[in-house]
Amino acid sequence: MPRTNNIAEGWRTIVLGITGKGKSYFVKNEILPFIAGQGKPVIMFDRKGDYMSGLDMPKEIVKKATYHFSFKDFVKKEIVKTKGKLKNTVHIIRSVDFSDYNFGLSYIENFMRPEKEIPVSVILEEAHDIFHSDEMREARRPAERLISMGRASGIDILFISQSYYDVPKKIRRQFEGIVSFCQNEPSDLKELSKKFSDAEKVKDLDRGEFQVLGNLPNSWNFI
Repeated sequence: MPRTNNIAEGWRTIVLGITGKGKSYFVKNEILPFIAGQGKPVIMFDRKGDYMSGLDMPKEIVKKATYHFSFKDFVKKEIVKTKGKLKNTVHIIRSVDFSDYNFGLSYIENFMRPEKEIPVSVILEEAHDIFHSDEMREARRPAERLISMGRASGIDILFISQSYYDVPKKIRRQFEGIVSFCQNEPSDLKELSKKFSDAEKVKDLDRGEFQVLGNLPNSWNFI
């Protein structure tokens, strides 16, 4: 793939919240359309298949997106077949096999090589599982390198997670801000309160309500 010059530094953001409080709906209808319009290909790891169905997603996203049941299939059809010309759209990947997930993160990590430097936005659904699940152990190292070193190559990272506590501290430090929906787990509230003075507000949020903690990327003017 060709090198891209004048790469803007990538951002790091978390969308946090327990199940059933509007987190996924917000990502589908607010964040995903915004990120898709920023001029970079979007690669989304959809662990549960919520995005593969297109349910509750804007029609323009559903129509233009590509859908794959493994990262290897994505590489074959969207990179090899096109000779490296990755389409500037949303690529949704139902990567449920842990070895395929590891392969995917390692593959994107190669985008940071000086001869390539491909700016993309990467969305990781159920991101806490990378660091919490033993089955995802192999994916941790490429994930950590991608998060900590990919910024200079213009790689954006969006974590969608039910847990803040399960994400290691050294990884949390890489994220500037959080869009938090209701979060009432004591362990999560304790860790959030160590960094954000207004973290206690998130435990009383109703469905669809969110609290911004910290600083979101400057380009996120839709919130």
